[in-house]
Amino acid sequence: RQMCIRDRYQRRVRGHLCIAMVWPKCAVALVCSLLVNLAMVGAQSPTDCHDWPNTCPGVTPRAPYKQTWLMNLSTIIMPCNNTGYTDPSSTLGWGIVDFDWSNGKGTGTADGWAKHKPMDDEEMLFKQVQITTNATPGTTVWVYRNTVYGYPWYTSVRKTLEDPAYAPWYFKFAGKGPWYSKKCDAVDPTLCSDLYHSQEQSPGYPHGDGDCAAPRCDCGEVPCGFYIWNHSSTVIVNNQSFQDWFVHDYVLNEVGTSPLVSGFFWDDVWNPECNIHDQVPHTCEDMGLTQQDLAQLTLDYRKNMGALREATLSAGKFAWQMMWTGGDPYSIGGTGLGPLVDSQNLSLIHI
Repeated sequence: RQMCIRDRYQRRVRGHLCIAMVWPKCAVALVCSLLVNLAMVGAQSPTDCHDWPNTCPGVTPRAPYKQTWLMNLSTIIMPCNNTGYTDPSSTLGWGIVDFDWSNGKGTGTADGWAKHKPMDDEEMLFKQVQITTNATPGTTVWVYRNTVYGYPWYTSVRKTLEDPAYAPWYFKFAGKGPWYSKKCDAVDPTLCSDLYHSQEQSPGYPHGDGDCAAPRCDCGEVPCGFYIWNHSSTVIVNNQSFQDWFVHDYVLNEVGTSPLVSGFFWDDVWNPECNIHDQVPHTCEDMGLTQQDLAQLTLDYRKNMGALREATLSAGKFAWQMMWTGGDPYSIGGTGLGPLVDSQNLSLIHI
């Protein structure tokens, strides 16, 4: 069977003990069995636990989550079927089912959001949530949201990319080039954007990471690609700051606030080294970011993530990155499967 797991997980998994499970029709899941409800870290954070990425050891999800001794309810699976919706029977019994953005993408001849005009990944993710919760009542379902890259195949993001008023919320290509990434669509050279974007993991026509239908990929009025938000932007658009939009109109929008959605996977990070994950070569150079820019951007990103965490907890929801997964008790949860308790951290654990 073909392995459809996304490149980002192939790179991360190699350094960890993880399990990749191949389901029928090439639905692949990265499986991390996390006993997060059983193991509570007793150490106190050396800094304010509201400062992202400190995850506040000992802090548990708020209602409606409850601690449990049922082992299967302390597990999480992140499935991704590139050729259609994930069959709910394949995730039956898992405590949390967290759907990736590539789910239902439509590779090869299979239908999927990459072939739709315009692309509707956000809507199809919510449809997957509805399918799963209807088939297996009581299943806890989470959805994917990136915190660095703006995907134009998400309708909420595409609307801001198409409106010039929101341009300050994104980084632009710096200077006159040449740049590593291309401004214009590979098939339609007249479709261009000055907003920085790469083609990392992007659908393409006739083939890409997701295969578009003729005559080209349709991400609306902008080329498809990974756009990058400027978390340092202070520009107010339609009486709304970037942080307010990021928290309430992007993550906790009508999908994120649905009672069927219980949490999220918040992907990627900002740091002064520009190691933001999934970037192509010369990403920060193409945007003209200096070390001072990166340092300030990292601080502002963490402020926005801190606001997002508090809003998410207040809404009774949770996120993968807030879980302790056996690593640094003060950092975000990882995606690699490994022992939660070992000789190095035993003194920090009490059940």
